[in-house]
Amino acid sequence: MMERIYKIYRLTFSNGMQYVGLTINDPVERVKQHSTPGRACNKRLYDLLQDEWPQIDVLKTAKTPAEARWQEQHEIAGIPAESRLNVIVHGVSGRVNTGADKGVKSTQRGVRCSTPREGAYRCSKCYEHKDWTEFYRDRTRFNGLHSRCKKCADALKKKTYWEFKRNFPEKYQAFLERKRRADRKRRLRNAAVQCKGVQEQA
Repeated sequence: MMERIYKIYRLTFSNGMQYVGLTINDPVERVKQHSTPGRACNKRLYDLLQDEWPQIDVLKTAKTPAEARWQEQHEIAGIPAESRLNVIVHGVSGRVNTGADKGVKSTQRGVRCSTPREGAYRCSKCYEHKDWTEFYRDRTRFNGLHSRCKKCADALKKKTYWEFKRNFPEKYQAFLERKRRADRKRRLRNAAVQCKGVQEQA
């Protein structure tokens, strides 16, 4: 079995703009994909590729996806903000380490963001660019938003729910029982808090 080698590459344009990406294929082929309509993930990068072919440099290589992503994030973080073409786009492997940005925290497990950045994001399911309000919050992800838009996420959740209910009836009943106990416990706790507040006011 051939060992996979992950390449972290950088594109440099004549106007000083830079883009850092990650691929297991030839970087030249990956750049061609970026310039192909319908397959482009980054609009600013796509527009620049229509006008000129950038200088391509392979910066580093890695043997594991986790190591490759971490190195990619490190290289992206080293690009000045005014020269950085990388944007936080949902569903794209080019994750951005913007540790200086508000609400973004860099860890060994990746970049986490508790404050989503406003703008257009790309759904990883329907591949449509939508406003950030069309995505659910997810603070564990690098941009603070879910990878799928609300419409696609709801559709997947509904499909998974009915498949689980049909294929695993016993587990489904156990799930309902746990949910009932948790709901009852929450109601009792809220009632106790309300009673305590009423007694203190009295």
